[in-house]
Amino acid sequence: MLLEALPLEMDREGLAQALAGVDPAILPAVPGRLHPLEEIELIHGAVFTARRGVSRDQKGKAQAADQTRRSAPAVVPEDPAAAIEAAQKSVEFVAASIAQAEAEAKAAEDAALAAGQAAHDREEDAIKAQYREAARSEKAAHEQWAASKRAEVEEQIARAAAHSEEVLASRRAQDEARLDAIDAALQAQQQDARETRARADADLGRVRAELATGQQRLATLREQSKGAASALALHQQARRFEEEAQALLGEAGRLTAALEKLDALRRRLAKDLPIDGLTIEGREIRVHGVQYSHLNTAQRVEIAVKVACLRARGSRLPVVFVDGAEALDQEHFDLLVAALRRAGTQAFLARVEDHDFRVVIEEAPHATA
Repeated sequence: MLLEALPLEMDREGLAQALAGVDPAILPAVPGRLHPLEEIELIHGAVFTARRGVSRDQKGKAQAADQTRRSAPAVVPEDPAAAIEAAQKSVEFVAASIAQAEAEAKAAEDAALAAGQAAHDREEDAIKAQYREAARSEKAAHEQWAASKRAEVEEQIARAAAHSEEVLASRRAQDEARLDAIDAALQAQQQDARETRARADADLGRVRAELATGQQRLATLREQSKGAASALALHQQARRFEEEAQALLGEAGRLTAALEKLDALRRRLAKDLPIDGLTIEGREIRVHGVQYSHLNTAQRVEIAVKVACLRARGSRLPVVFVDGAEALDQEHFDLLVAALRRAGTQAFLARVEDHDFRVVIEEAPHATA
């Protein structure tokens, strides 16, 4: 009823300027024929809600950025990518050198063992062949001689056989000595090959130690690289949070500015209200900042009469019924009657007096008591 009595025109240009920095997506749909004060209040509530959400998000982003900064190292360590590459090449070179040295040592050992074994086998085969040939020749000669002499002298055959056995035993002993000698030579050659391999293994042990050191350094550099990447990621994340928080802070500032402009627009429109000090905030009526329900009876009656007169002014029968006027003292009652006369309305009031009930019709048909 109060809004219906307060005909105001919305300052559309002023409203557009107030909402210049506001995202249209956050603005509510405004019903048609809405009172300007109600429209401003509806828009003000939407902008206020949006600013509260933006402020909450901005605070969250700022806290996230601070927490991320605390979690990250103060300085991002330098990425040891170049050192890792150099260490990797060094390790690969040492590993290849070890593999080549091991292959060469194994090949040398195998060649030495094979050569010694082959020479031993050749000499053994030769000795055995020579022995078999000598035995065959000796036996053939003995058989030939025995055949020619057996009939003549058996004793000579026996001595010859014994002599032949002695010769063969001597030759067998010589051959066994030679075989022992070549076995000893083979063992010595094999021992030399093993010692050579042992020396090569000792040299490789030092190289392997160098390889282990290089691999350990490479592993350390890779861990440093991971740490550098992690620290850089944390710093970048914190920077993104800070940028988002700064953007939200700017958005909150724009929304705050819009709220201030809406408040200013509402105050400008309120200047045109016919009731001094009257403001409307949502569903709450205030007069000079005081809630209407907290005003005293005289003030409430005065405001109510002004509103009633405003509503009656545009009707075909400008009649106002004032309830509660009997609670006013004489001074306030006289002020009320004067105000009703100035408003040009037909008013009906009640009052308390000590005499009997009576009706008084004044000459001017503006107010009847």
